[in-house]
Amino acid sequence: MSRVNLVYIAAILLLLLALPAIRTSLSHSIEYYGIAEQPVTSYNFDFPVEIQRIFRQQGETVFPGDTLVWLKRLDQKARETNLQFEKSENDLRLSLLDQNAVNAESLLENQKTQLQRDFNYQTEMLQLKINQIHSAQQLIDPSLHNSNRLQELQNERQQKETQYKQDLAEINLKLLHLKKEQSFNRADNLLKQRKVDSEIKELYNSSDDLILVAKDSGIIGQLDYGVGDKLQAFTSILKVFKQHPNQVIFYIGEQQLTLVNIGDSVMVQSLNNAAIKYGGTISAMGNRLTALPERLKKIPELRAWGREVQLRLPLNNSFLQGEKVKVRLK
Repeated sequence: MSRVNLVYIAAILLLLLALPAIRTSLSHSIEYYGIAEQPVTSYNFDFPVEIQRIFRQQGETVFPGDTLVWLKRLDQKARETNLQFEKSENDLRLSLLDQNAVNAESLLENQKTQLQRDFNYQTEMLQLKINQIHSAQQLIDPSLHNSNRLQELQNERQQKETQYKQDLAEINLKLLHLKKEQSFNRADNLLKQRKVDSEIKELYNSSDDLILVAKDSGIIGQLDYGVGDKLQAFTSILKVFKQHPNQVIFYIGEQQLTLVNIGDSVMVQSLNNAAIKYGGTISAMGNRLTALPERLKKIPELRAWGREVQLRLPLNNSFLQGEKVKVRLK
């Protein structure tokens, strides 16, 4: 009996000693569990619609170009009213810009005219004083020279002329900026006007009847509405799932972050049929560590964390949507 007890005790001790090695082996495994899936194609419009007729039902297979749903756009008149209002607003804005530009230009031109008048008057007064000094010198005594006063007047006239040119240049610069701004504003508003006109024309030429066609092949996996239902903008009308997934999502442990890189080749194998396996390529990697989904844990009782990794599959694979697969690094 004592020998049996010793065997049990030895086995337990051996298991305890081997547990860290087993845990390390699991954390450095080059095999992972993943989920094969395909992003869902959701069909919706950015305006409200009403369903008129449904051509395909949930569960049916569709191919590119197949007619899915016949709908009616509900905001046709409201859109037309809004566009006409936007056009009127833009016309008014353009008219105001033109009027403001004309007023500003007229004000600057008036400033130029007044500046010219002031300069002419001041220079005339200075020239009159200069002429008076010359006349006094000639009448009284040609040998007398009031050179200081004459120089002061000439300097003052030169200063007036310099200041006038500076002020005139500033006004001309403001006029130039005003015309450039006016040209830019007109071009911007004319562009908006053409855009609105184009949208109005397109709206007039279009019908409020819409035909929704399949973009890709797949199976209608969700269709929650029926004929006569009115849907708000961006409401998902139906969803189409691919028949076979084109990607696999799996997770690598914290101690394995350097083992996987974008572009690496992997082998993906079905857990239901070992003969079904395909090569894949790592296409994307998450930027944070997250808790592993329950389905992907090798030991469900252990809490595990990992970095999400996505890989591409060949399109002609035999995996099912949502199938659990094994990923092996090459």
